[in-house]
Amino acid sequence: MKDELITQLYADINVGWNAQDWLVRARQARIAKATQILEKKHIEGVGELQMRIDPYVFHTWGKKHGYAIWNDPEFRRQMMRDNPEVRVARPKKGNKVGFGD
Repeated sequence: MKDELITQLYADINVGWNAQDWLVRARQARIAKATQILEKKHIEGVGELQMRIDPYVFHTWGKKHGYAIWNDPEFRRQMMRDNPEVRVARPKKGNKVGFGD
C-alpha cells in the first residue's frame, strides 16, 4: 500500500514537470512566432536583438548557474544553437537604392 502511494506520488510529480516543460515550450514557440511578425530594427550604438527568452527559462538558468551566465557570449551562442526558437531572425543588410530605411 505504501509503495503504491509513493509510486503514484512520483507519477503525479513527473506529470506536473512534463506539463510545465510543455507549457514553457509552447510559450517559447509563441514568442518565436511573434518575433517573426514584429519588425525590430537595429539602432546604431545600442546593440542588436539576438534572442527572445521566456521568463521561466531565463530565471531557471539564472537561478541554476547565476544570472551572470547571460553575459557569457559562449553560453548565449550555445543557447541559440540548441534552442533555435529563441533566435531572432535578423534582416539581411544589403545595398539599397532610393529613399527610406
